Amino acid sequence: MSALRPLSAPAAARSRLRSTGGWALKQVLLFVAAGLVALYLLGATGGFLFVRYVRKNETISFIDVALLRWREVRRGMAAQQFAKAKLEWDAGNYQVAFLAYNFAVNNDPDNIPGLLEAARFLQAAGSNSMALTTLEAGLARAPDDERLIERTFSLLNTVGRDRRTLELLGQRPSSAFSGANGLALRTFELEATLNVGDVEGATKLLAQHPELARTPRALPVVARVLWESKQRLKAIELLSGHIRNRPETYDAYAQLAQWQLVSEMGDDAVRTAEKAAEKFPKDLAPKLLLIEAQGMRTNRGKEFNVAIEAYLKEFGSRPDGLLQLASLAGRRGWVELARGLYEVGALVQPELGGLGFCYADALLRQSRFRDVLQLLGQIEGQSPDAGPAFTVQLRNRQIIATAGLGDGPAVREAARRLAGALRNDGDAMELYRRTFQKLGITEAVAELSGRAAPARVAAGAGAASTK
Repeated sequence: MSALRPLSAPAAARSRLRSTGGWALKQVLLFVAAGLVALYLLGATGGFLFVRYVRKNETISFIDVALLRWREVRRGMAAQQFAKAKLEWDAGNYQVAFLAYNFAVNNDPDNIPGLLEAARFLQAAGSNSMALTTLEAGLARAPDDERLIERTFSLLNTVGRDRRTLELLGQRPSSAFSGANGLALRTFELEATLNVGDVEGATKLLAQHPELARTPRALPVVARVLWESKQRLKAIELLSGHIRNRPETYDAYAQLAQWQLVSEMGDDAVRTAEKAAEKFPKDLAPKLLLIEAQGMRTNRGKEFNVAIEAYLKEFGSRPDGLLQLASLAGRRGWVELARGLYEVGALVQPELGGLGFCYADALLRQSRFRDVLQLLGQIEGQSPDAGPAFTVQLRNRQIIATAGLGDGPAVREAARRLAGALRNDGDAMELYRRTFQKLGITEAVAELSGRAAPARVAAGAGAASTK
C-alpha cells in the first residue's frame, strides 16, 4: 500500500475553507434557531401576561398560550366575558353587558348555555330581532339541540315571525321530523301554520300527524286548531284535560278561561282562574285573570270590586302592578277603571305613557275616537323626549282612532310617522302591517308597504283592539 501523499497547497486551502464555512453555517443556523425560540417564548409570555393581567383571566394557563391552544384561550376569555355580562346585566348596566355578551358569543359560538343567556338579555333589552339573530346562528351550528329548537321557534312564533318558522322548518331534511325532536318540530310547524291564518292547512297537517293529539307538548296547539275550526266544545274539553294532567303551565289556564268567557261559561272561567291563582300564588297574571273572569261574569259587580281591592292591596305598590291592571281595563274597555288608574298613576309615577295608552285602549273599545285623540295629544305633549317605542305605541293608536273617524289624510300621516319609527325593525313593520290589514285600514297598510294609499278608510276600525 502506498503512503498517503500530502495535499497540495491549493487543495489544502480549499479543504480548510470548506471546514471553516461548514462550522460557520452551523453557528448561524444555531443562532437563528435560538433567536426564534427566544422570540416565541417572549411572544407566548407577553400573550399570557396580557390575558392574565390586562384581561384579568386566571382560567387560561401559560401552556394554553405557549402551545397555541387558541380554542381553549378563546373559550376561557369568553367564559370570563359571559360572567362579566351577567354581573353588569344584574346591575342594570345594559350597554356594558351588551358589549360583553357580544364579545363572548363571538369568541365561543358553541357555548349554548351562554348563547341562550345572551338571547334572554337581548329580549330583556327589547331587541327581539337581535335575540333571534343570535339564536338562529346557534341553531345553524347545532341544529339538533333541543334547547335551541325550543327557544328559537317559540320566540319566532311569539313575535309574529311565523313565516320564518315555516321557512326554517322547510330547510330541514325529512329525517329531522322523525328523530328525537320530530314532535317538537311538528308542533311548531302546526302553530306557525295556524298563526298565519291557514286554518285549513293546520287541520290537514293535524290529520296527517295524529300523533300530535297524543303529545302533551302539542295539546294546547291542537286545541287551538279545534277552536279555530269551530269545534269549540272539543277544544275546551281537550285543554281542560291538559290542565288536569299538566297544571304547571299558566298560558293554558289563560287560554281556557278566555275560551270559556267567549262561550258564555262564566262560572267555569272563574273556576279556571281560581285554580290558576292557587297554582301561581305570587304571580300577577292569575290574579288579573280572576279579575277579568269575575268582571265578565258579574258585569263588574261586588265580587269584581272586591277582587280589585285585594289586588291593589297586594300589588299596587309595584310599578308594574298598576300598569298590568290598566292593560286589562284597556283590553276590556273598562273606561272608569282605566281612567281611575291613570289618575292615580299621575300622583305616584313620573311617566304616564303606559297608563295613558291603556286608558286610550279602553276609550277605543267604546268607540270614543275624539276622546282618544285628545288624550293622545296630551300624552305626546308631556313626553317631548320619548323614544321610538313610545312613538310606535302612540302612532298605532292614532291610526286606529283616525280611521274610526274616517279621516283618511290623518291616517296616512300617522302611518308615515309609524313607518319612520319602525324603519330599522322590519319584523315589527310587517306585524303592524298585518294587523292593520286585518282591521281593514287600507291607508295604513299601503304606507307600511311602501305603496300609494287608496282613497278610503275602513269604517269598522274603531271596534278593533289596539293589540
